Amino acid sequence: MFRGFNSIISNNYISSKDKEISQRGNALKFYYSNNNLIQNNIVDKSRDVTFNYSNNNTIKNNTFINNRFALHLGNSHNNTIEKNSYKYNSVSIMLIGAKNTTVINNSIKSSKGAAGIGVMLNGVSGLNLKKNIIKFNAKGIYIDSKATEIGMKRDIQHNDISFNKEAIRFHLVIRNNTISNNKFVGNIDDIVKSTEGYRSDSNIVEYNYWDRYSGFDKNEDNIGDNPYSIYQYASQLWQYNNKIKFFYASPIMSLLDFLSKLAPFIEPILLLEDTKPLIKEYNQQLS
Repeated sequence: MFRGFNSIISNNYISSKDKEISQRGNALKFYYSNNNLIQNNIVDKSRDVTFNYSNNNTIKNNTFINNRFALHLGNSHNNTIEKNSYKYNSVSIMLIGAKNTTVINNSIKSSKGAAGIGVMLNGVSGLNLKKNIIKFNAKGIYIDSKATEIGMKRDIQHNDISFNKEAIRFHLVIRNNTISNNKFVGNIDDIVKSTEGYRSDSNIVEYNYWDRYSGFDKNEDNIGDNPYSIYQYASQLWQYNNKIKFFYASPIMSLLDFLSKLAPFIEPILLLEDTKPLIKEYNQQLS
């Protein structure tokens, strides 16, 4: 456990014993530690890197491979997570009760397992999630927010969120999010909601590129003439059952999906609507 201020931890290779992931030791554990710089380290085959009640830290240019919670911030505020590489972790970045966190220019790929998550958010406010590559995860971004939350804003902008099983999964409600200028390509599902009920509100969704959008652009301004609406149909059983999702691309499931959209037996639920979807693919540029 580290409790320090104004320190630099850099250019280390940190690993653990070759045991089951839950039995490994934590690579780094920060507790009430502020104003530290953690950079140019490799964290490989460990359990977790955790920051608890630790503020104003910078985690930059590190590589996290084959860990459980590669980077976990709990009740830690004003931290910057920048230009790190994450691969083969169970959860790459987990933020719980964190305020004013910047997550920018990271590569977040191939989180392991059926529940592998790229970025997990719970009780997070003031988030700036920008210019990240989030690919090949079971869940690219997982957002757990409550219907009673007030003033919790999350900005998700200029990210490449592609080739995940689920691009963004919301647990309870979909609200207080700005989702703009992102690229959604090759995901099985772009937007998923875990639970039934609760309305979606207070969101700004615009200027995203969705490979499923099939609208027109008559004035050639690269903005679709009609919004891109993402619905949840009652017949889409795989939204709530991962065992059924195994058969997602099978002919019978594709037919059921087509029929449910053509003539839904129950009024579908509008999850999100991009009011200004892009026609041409947004080219992700990392600075």
